[in-house]
Amino acid sequence: MLITTSCAEQQRLRERYHTAIRAYKEMISALDRVSSPAEFDEVYERAEGVRLLFDVARNELKKHSHTD
Repeated sequence: MLITTSCAEQQRLRERYHTAIRAYKEMISALDRVSSPAEFDEVYERAEGVRLLFDVARNELKKHSHTD
């Protein structure tokens, strides 16, 4: 059964997760627009940092959802 209500903490974590997804998608798109190898390296490093933040947000939401 799908639960339709959530606690305030879960809602906060869900919003953080969705924000992280959007940021990661933007960074992936930015990689498609680079014009030089140096620019690619710079954007890739930023994308990797955003990906790590996405992983943290996803794991925190999963952990919280499993403890409710």
